[in-house]
Amino acid sequence: MAAVAVLQGDPGPRYDGRQTLNPFARVDFVGGASIMLFGLEWSKPVLVEPPLLRAGSIGLIAPFVGLLALAEIQRLLTSPAITAMPDATGRPAAAFLRIVGELCVGAGVVQPDPDPALTSGRLWSGIGLTASAAAERLLGFALFAAAATGVVGAAIAPFRNALWGAGA
Repeated sequence: MAAVAVLQGDPGPRYDGRQTLNPFARVDFVGGASIMLFGLEWSKPVLVEPPLLRAGSIGLIAPFVGLLALAEIQRLLTSPAITAMPDATGRPAAAFLRIVGELCVGAGVVQPDPDPALTSGRLWSGIGLTASAAAERLLGFALFAAAATGVVGAAIAPFRNALWGAGA
């Protein structure tokens, strides 16, 4: 998200230290625990100023569309991985592509949620709706609870099934 924001004209993520290859600059503790327990992840929100983006607030949608496109590419590579590689490497490679693709679908579907704990929640600040840091943490835990109870998984299932088939 940080790189996309910088490419679209907002230099803020570069100055905030968020445009980096260091994964710890993006790790959200609750989102990290959620991926290990429930297969749903999110990262720290990137502070983006929509007025500075060339496409305005709509430009914040690009990373999520990109995640769904990446999931589709991984789906398309799964079959060639099985057929073009020996069984010992082809099946694990296909399984890896499927798992990462499913995570991309989950992130692409959940991240646009208007929860201020997520990057897309910053869209709401563009129209004057803001939340305190404590409220953002609370909403992050609420998303964790929704993942734990299966609510988020049920919401993501139609998207995952559309991409990977009903066996996902």
